Amino acid sequence: MSRYGDEMVAELANLLNKHSVGLDKTASEKEKEEKCKKCEKEPCKCEELKEKEEAKEAKEEAAEEAKEEKAKKDKAKKDKKKKKAEFMSSVLSNLVKLAEELDAAGADEAASLVDDALKVIVKNIKEDK
Repeated sequence: MSRYGDEMVAELANLLNKHSVGLDKTASEKEKEEKCKKCEKEPCKCEELKEKEEAKEAKEEAAEEAKEEKAKKDKAKKDKKKKKAEFMSSVLSNLVKLAEELDAAGADEAASLVDDALKVIVKNIKEDK
């Protein structure tokens, strides 16, 4: 029995070794599947490249967003200046009408004051430019 027992133990050990080798082969096959198909290298650098590309894309997106934000701010500034110019034009137009009405009514002193105010406003506008 001891010889038969030894043979059984050897056969079991052989089976166990084959079984464990089979597991190793399966694991190594899985590793090969996990390897990059482009470079077939163990320490795949494609992931590093992918991370760099993603970082570059994120940086480009941030730059584009900043550019869009700046464009919005510039447009807001232009709109504000345009509204201010329209308002000033309206005020000047109303003052001119007032001066003409005062002249027509015979209030020369009041018309003169409005004319002086118009001159000061126009002078200040020219200086701001």
